[in-house]
Amino acid sequence: MLINNLKLKQMTTAEKDWFLGLPAEMKLTLLGDMLKEGKSGMALATAKILLDAPLSEGGILTEDINKVFDNNLKPKKDYLDKWEERAKKNTEIINQQQNKENE
Repeated sequence: MLINNLKLKQMTTAEKDWFLGLPAEMKLTLLGDMLKEGKSGMALATAKILLDAPLSEGGILTEDINKVFDNNLKPKKDYLDKWEERAKKNTEIINQQQNKENE
């Protein structure tokens, strides 16, 4: 898969030019795939390349990149928020049981 072979820290100018020359939708899809695969560092480095490049040279609008991050990270945040809420409820139940036992 392309993402696994993409080494952003060591990209040459030719590789960056090639990447920036891809269609915008493909670049955004690759960015989303990186996030889905848990490669957030690679996704941030890729986003920086896309943000640093002028639009006329293959750069992507900040708003478009933000949408990709929001769409791929929001479900994880929602899951973690629900998990944290359940953990708090379980802690409350345990504390109540311990208080009853200590009475």
